[in-house]
Amino acid sequence: MGGSASYAAALLRRLRNSSVEAAQSKAAEALGQLASKGALQRDAVVAAGGIPALVRCLDSSSRALQYAAAVALSDLVRDSHSNSLQLVQAGAVPAMLRLLSSGDAKVQMALGVLANTAGRTPEFAAGFVDQGGIEVLLHAINSASDEHVQCTAFAGVAKLCLHSQAAEQAALRGGAASAAVRALSSGRDTEMLLGATACAGALPDAGRDVLLAAGAPAALLRALHVSGGDVRMQAQVAVVLCNLSCNSLPAKAAITAAGGVQAMVRLLSSSDTEVLRAAAGVLRNLADDARDPTQQVWLAGSTSVEVHRVKTSCWTAGVTAACVVASCGG
Repeated sequence: MGGSASYAAALLRRLRNSSVEAAQSKAAEALGQLASKGALQRDAVVAAGGIPALVRCLDSSSRALQYAAAVALSDLVRDSHSNSLQLVQAGAVPAMLRLLSSGDAKVQMALGVLANTAGRTPEFAAGFVDQGGIEVLLHAINSASDEHVQCTAFAGVAKLCLHSQAAEQAALRGGAASAAVRALSSGRDTEMLLGATACAGALPDAGRDVLLAAGAPAALLRALHVSGGDVRMQAQVAVVLCNLSCNSLPAKAAITAAGGVQAMVRLLSSSDTEVLRAAAGVLRNLADDARDPTQQVWLAGSTSVEVHRVKTSCWTAGVTAACVVASCGG
């Protein structure tokens, strides 16, 4: 660690003492690169005072320095509760919120990643939400023309909702459900669609009616098609549809009307276990209240699905015998 410690100290001296913004930006970038190499290097940067020094850079007038500092802070707080606490204690939240409202796409994207990373820490999530962080992220989603910015902002909202009930309520009040459905209905970038799907899936049960009213089932299935077979998207969409359809007749009707049965049966030919289980779960939910579940699955034209590829996952998810037989052509 000795070499890393001395290098980190030298970079921080350059960051603090240089009057040239380009040199400061390079020092901040180098600190992030050092921290990304491993836990020992990250600890060396933190021990040398890297977190408060980089937080101060967020108040710089230089966009390049702001961006480099945000990226470096993301590397420092990743998978570290104590470092995320230091981030809060150093006053990062107000600075982050100001910059998220700045309109600079590159800085917004870096700060969205930072919020997503640090959001796993309850103390950070609480401070960020209490100071209006969800509203700022939603504003970035609704006002940004860059889908990469929207992607990171959606992911930040989703991560915060998973760790904070206050974030869930703020997201619902702020229109996160409608924003996610709009993005799923019109977006083309797979990463942004993943972020919007994660956001929709992270909303509390109270958001189900809002998602349905906004047309979430059709939007999710459209995004599934647009993503062109991306396995991550297949799994996420199926999981969200599975949760939506659980004990909800309106959701089941909307999913069925949007072509959800056919789409989920097609996913039963996947070689990915997570996709299989989630798709089977949707079919199980849809079959529970169907008058003729066998007929619905037969209409999807799935008789060519091989038994050995779906049997285990279908039964693990608790799919009814009718769905298994029909989807396997038995």
